[in-house]
Amino acid sequence: MQPTYVEKLATFIASRTADALGRAVIDKLHACLLFNLSVALAAPPADNVRRALEHTHAAPGDARCWRTGAALSPADAAFRNAALITARGQNDTHAAMNGHIGCVAIPAVIALAEETGACAGDVCAALACAYDVAPLVARSAAMKSGERGFRGTSLYAVFSAAAGAARVLRLDAVQCAAALSIASQFSGGTMQCWAEGTPEWLLQVGTASRAGVVAARLAQYGMGGAAHALEGPNGFYRAFAGEVPQWQWNGEAPDEILAVTFKPFPGCTINQLPVKTLIDGKRRDGFTVSDVERMTLALHPAYARYPGVDRHGPFDSASSAIMSAAFMLQTVLENDTLTLADFTPGHAPAALHDRSRRIEVVADTSLAPFHCRIDVVLRDGRVVRLDSGAPSALAYTLDEVESLTRRMSTEWRVAERDVAYDRLSRQLAQLCTPGASERRFDEVFDLAPVIGISQRRAKMAGI
Repeated sequence: MQPTYVEKLATFIASRTADALGRAVIDKLHACLLFNLSVALAAPPADNVRRALEHTHAAPGDARCWRTGAALSPADAAFRNAALITARGQNDTHAAMNGHIGCVAIPAVIALAEETGACAGDVCAALACAYDVAPLVARSAAMKSGERGFRGTSLYAVFSAAAGAARVLRLDAVQCAAALSIASQFSGGTMQCWAEGTPEWLLQVGTASRAGVVAARLAQYGMGGAAHALEGPNGFYRAFAGEVPQWQWNGEAPDEILAVTFKPFPGCTINQLPVKTLIDGKRRDGFTVSDVERMTLALHPAYARYPGVDRHGPFDSASSAIMSAAFMLQTVLENDTLTLADFTPGHAPAALHDRSRRIEVVADTSLAPFHCRIDVVLRDGRVVRLDSGAPSALAYTLDEVESLTRRMSTEWRVAERDVAYDRLSRQLAQLCTPGASERRFDEVFDLAPVIGISQRRAKMAGI
């Protein structure tokens, strides 16, 4: 009998080891950890929404909340840390799932590693599994589920969290299959929040990370799951995508992490390459904001129609601003960069929003997903055409991520930022060294000295 989809994934997860990871995978894993932890430490101050999320996810345990230092259950620590990573709208991204993996998988794996005393090698193997599993599940389905209004991250990343959690717990293949099946029951989350500028996206990411921990724990303690959870006649694929894709995967490690891209700016993934393309075009072609009459941004139809992308300000929430292509492009046209503060309601002058209405988003069936083309019409009548090239331009190397996160660390809400960054960098370099594979994770990685101040002061400071 042929193995079912979850059984095939489970065999892969249970057998993955750190010593089988190639150097390129280890370096990219290092980059993903550095990026996601840096984004978490640069999160904006907690507002009422995030405080509410924290108050409802506060069970005590042995895993650390990265914002307050509180000792929480792994499930609740995963939830809160996932929401923290995504709070500035700056994530790593995998195109096959139209969503983000690190913000969901990394908190789940680290929380369980802290509680269980897992070794560093298990953490690396678990995260490598996490970055492989969601794209494998999502490929050939993510576009269809997106057309139905489901957000890729909340729908598929739960499988990453469950896979990573199962591997860091060293579950066997039967338990791993159960964890993935159970995780399918937590999938969900729509994109209506982007259409209306409301904050449910924080809940979606936190829930997916927490669900991965819960699914793996339930499987560990004996709960089973449907063998045909994905491809069954009443399973995941038919419910969310309308049809079952035929997998071509041969069971070998696909090293999907190598295709992960990084957001150089806060804001929607769809807008990242257009922003970079405009900045590069300004430098190359020498035009300035005073030269520009109007612009047209062409995107693949699925992304031109993505909720919130074609909206214009002013906005009453950051959730609306981070989705708007016109706002992000107008901001970099005028300022040459984007900062987190730019998305704060009322921060941008009303005139900037007025000028952004000269930017139109259009659909172009000739463009591949995440590619873009910008036609810049200048006041002298000339038209400058800017083509983005491939999204792989944002698949940064470890050196490039180090440069990006070093700059980002100036926004960290910690004391002695340079010292803190160096500590984090050293810890992650050690974690990703083969010689540390058998050491306990918590001997190699501890965020407390990175935070750099006492937990009592952290709570008083509200970080």
